[in-house]
Amino acid sequence: MTTVKTMQAFNELIGYCTGYGGKYNPGRQNLRIENLQVQMEAVRQVLEKVKETKVHFDNEVNARRQVFDQLPAHAARVMRTLEASGASAEKLADARGIIRELMGRMPGKTILKKMDEASAESSVKRSRFQLAFVSKADWFEKLVETVGTEPRYLSFDADLSVEGLKNKVAELHRLNHRVTDARVPWSNARVLRDELMWGKDDSIVEIARAIKRYLRGSFGYNSPQYEQVKGILITKSH
Repeated sequence: MTTVKTMQAFNELIGYCTGYGGKYNPGRQNLRIENLQVQMEAVRQVLEKVKETKVHFDNEVNARRQVFDQLPAHAARVMRTLEASGASAEKLADARGIIRELMGRMPGKTILKKMDEASAESSVKRSRFQLAFVSKADWFEKLVETVGTEPRYLSFDADLSVEGLKNKVAELHRLNHRVTDARVPWSNARVLRDELMWGKDDSIVEIARAIKRYLRGSFGYNSPQYEQVKGILITKSH
C-alpha cells in the first residue's frame, strides 16, 4: 500500500471517529482524536521531508551525471594530447590501460574509437561496462597522475593542462561527496516515515487496527459505525 493511500485511509478513519462525537471515547490515549491528529500531522511533515530531500538528492545525482558523462570525451582529448607530446611507448601504454579501466574494460583496439564517438555525441548511453562513479573518479585521477609525470606533456587549453586536470579530479570527488551527503538526509527521512507509518507499535497501521478493534467492541460487529470503517484498508507498504 502506498504512503498516499495509507494517509488517505487514515485521514478517512479519523474523520469517522470525529463524527461519532462523544460516542467515540477510547480509554487508550493514543486512540483519542487529538492524538490521532497529532500523529497525522507528524506523518505529513515527514512525508514532506522525504519529498524535499529526494528532490535535493535527484538534483545532485543529475548534476554529477552531467559532468561524468563528459569524462570519456575529456579522457580522449587527454590521450590525444599525450600522444602528440611524444611521450614514451611505456607512458602511452600506462595511460591506455588506465583509460581501459575508466571506460569499463573495453577491448584495447576500440578504446579510442569509443571515446571519440562519445565526444561526438551529446548523450552517451550507459553500457554494462560502466563503472561506479567513485571508481571512475579514481581512474581519471590516476590518468591525471600519469600525465603529470610526463615532462613532455603540455597543453595551452585550460581544461587539458595539468592544473586544469587536477581541478577536474577535485570536481569529480566533490560531486561524489555531494551525492553521498544528499543521500543521508533522504535515507533518514524514509526511515522515520516507515517507522511512523508501519514500523512501530504506535504506527499508523497499528493504531488503525486498534481503532477498528475499539469500534467493533464499543458499537458491535454489525453496527453501522463498524460497518463504515471495517472496509478501510491500512496495510504495510510492499
